[in-house]
Amino acid sequence: MVFTFSHIGIVEGVSGGVVTTIEGNTNSAGSREGNIVARKKRTPSLIRSYIRLPLSVSALPKFVDKVANIC
Repeated sequence: MVFTFSHIGIVEGVSGGVVTTIEGNTNSAGSREGNIVARKKRTPSLIRSYIRLPLSVSALPKFVDKVANIC
């Protein structure tokens, strides 16, 4: 997802109007100028847009394993 404050994150889940994301270059205060990768709870009003990759659910485990082997 792309935030309104020129930052990006990966959506992990949505529940009760709150979006849980995984974000890099952040900190405990929620800044986009931080130095950690963290799980964040964000409100939908902070979302500018979503980018969705064309990946089927059945292909996901293989994709994750492949990326893990590279990293």
